[in-house]
Amino acid sequence: MEFYLTAYSYLKGRGLNINRKFLRIRMQSHPDYPSLISLTDSLDELGISFNAIQAEKKLYRDLQYPLLAHIVNSQTVEFKQIESALFFEKNRDVFEHWNGIVFSTEHSGRLIFNKEYSSFEEKKKRFTVYCYLFFFYFLHFI
Repeated sequence: MEFYLTAYSYLKGRGLNINRKFLRIRMQSHPDYPSLISLTDSLDELGISFNAIQAEKKLYRDLQYPLLAHIVNSQTVEFKQIESALFFEKNRDVFEHWNGIVFSTEHSGRLIFNKEYSSFEEKKKRFTVYCYLFFFYFLHFI
């Protein structure tokens, strides 16, 4: 699954209703996509608090769940949503391939971030209109 979709699903589950298209555009246009920094920079921009750490694997029970865990094996590199420490205990293969990097948000209520997307879309439309006006203005002189 694309990283932005994993992130979107996790954030939505935590009550952060960020527009999916907005998140996709922000994350995929980031120079480091699909790394974790593409998500953290996008959330910084929105003012959403989060934790992104590399924990010692032996401390997995003490982490704040649910979280996104960075799983690295010979075939894939991905973030996987983990609901509780029990998941690691039942899925030892996932635990073995986890490199200790985790992401979590402190929010678990309902928060909607569509205003930023609307503003982004509005700026894009305005830019398009200005480009057309500019083009037709100079076409008039030819």
